[in-house]
Amino acid sequence: MKLSELNAGCICKIVSIDNGLYGVERFKELGITSGVTVKLVRYAPLGDPIEIGFRGFLLAIRVKDAEKINVVKI
Repeated sequence: MKLSELNAGCICKIVSIDNGLYGVERFKELGITSGVTVKLVRYAPLGDPIEIGFRGFLLAIRVKDAEKINVVKI
């Protein structure tokens, strides 16, 4: 399942990140790695970007990038 397919409020665990993600190294530096628990906080009013919460802070990412992050619901 992709991170972009979840509804707001869902909690999931990151399984993997596709290598096709632009800036994949930057996401890893921010702490988005396999095994991290993430909460999809909300979608922007027009649907892009989305806000995720993990490791004590919030981050807005594009839906295009969220489609490259594979997760499993908890």
